[in-house]
Amino acid sequence: MASHLLADGLLTAARRALLVGYCTAVARAIRAEETLLREGRYYETETNRGSVMRRRHPAAQDSEQAWCAVRKFARQLGLATQNPDDLGAGGGRRAIFK
Repeated sequence: MASHLLADGLLTAARRALLVGYCTAVARAIRAEETLLREGRYYETETNRGSVMRRRHPAAQDSEQAWCAVRKFARQLGLATQNPDDLGAGGGRRAIFK
């Protein structure tokens, strides 16, 4: 991705910081997804009264927040559009992720 931005002359100092944020958010999202695959989306815990309660794994929220950050950074870097229909029939991702 950096080579794509460099080739287009878009990797300024400010955009480097955005790219670091984007990569960090992607890594965080992937780590959270891997945790969810290993441990499951929910876990069971026992209350003080002895009943079993099903709770959402904390990694589920981490994943959601990280993917939200990925989308925001992608928009700021010009890698995504607001409307998926703007990508056309062929999709715009192929040109970037060759």
